[in-house]
Amino acid sequence: MSCLTACRCVELAPDFVKGYSRKGALQFFMKEYEKAMATYEAGLVHEPDNAELKEGIMRCLQAIDRIAHGE
Repeated sequence: MSCLTACRCVELAPDFVKGYSRKGALQFFMKEYEKAMATYEAGLVHEPDNAELKEGIMRCLQAIDRIAHGE
């Protein structure tokens, strides 16, 4: 799935939480950690207890922390 497809998915079905998960994962792998975190948080608005979105946020925070500490 491309980022464009994931963005379109979220645009067409804003309550489809899996779209946020996929879009966030793509942003994460492109090392756009802040954007990915915002995407995961946007998904949590629709499904606050979604474990996949929460895990995505944790991965982003860990990646940002590693960068901040020069790893």
